[in-house]
Amino acid sequence: MLTFAIGCILGRSAQLTALLEQCHDYAGRQPARYVFLGNFINAGPDSRGVVETIINLQENTANRVIALAGENEELLRHWQVGDNLPRWLNRGGGATLRSYSATSPQDLPASHLAWLQRLPEVFSDQHRLFVTHENQIAPGERRLIVVGSRGAKGPIGPPRDGGKLYLGLRAKPSEPPSAAAFASNPPEPLARFTARPV
Repeated sequence: MLTFAIGCILGRSAQLTALLEQCHDYAGRQPARYVFLGNFINAGPDSRGVVETIINLQENTANRVIALAGENEELLRHWQVGDNLPRWLNRGGGATLRSYSATSPQDLPASHLAWLQRLPEVFSDQHRLFVTHENQIAPGERRLIVVGSRGAKGPIGPPRDGGKLYLGLRAKPSEPPSAAAFASNPPEPLARFTARPV
């Protein structure tokens, strides 16, 4: 089975659709799993469309779609705690509210808020650890680290910290989202994709 790791989408549903089409074309008839590395909401114009796309994929692919909670999702699901709401709004949360025609996080659909609450923070298989940020990596981790945070270093870093490799799938609102394809073994990526212009 192929695994596609998908970096920050940041509310850009049209680019997500284009990226998923590239992954689908690459996979051909092979079964595929999709791991979304957080920060799929905020900044862009259609966070609602992104969330609905991922939920629909999960419902139609029998446990082969994993969505991890990045910082944008973490701040939203704990928006009533401390200064999380202004921090979330500062990270583009207003665009998420507009995509839902909402004025507050409490106005978002209950089913979407419940889905956000259930999102895990990490995912792993035999050869790789998928995280949204480097601070989620346990000391001594020896697998390939696939990091979705904007702060990840480079596209593919050299081995460091005792043999780790870092594959940073970062994105800014001005950059198209990207993905990487992995086979069961070896752990390194087979291919990289960047969303085509739409």
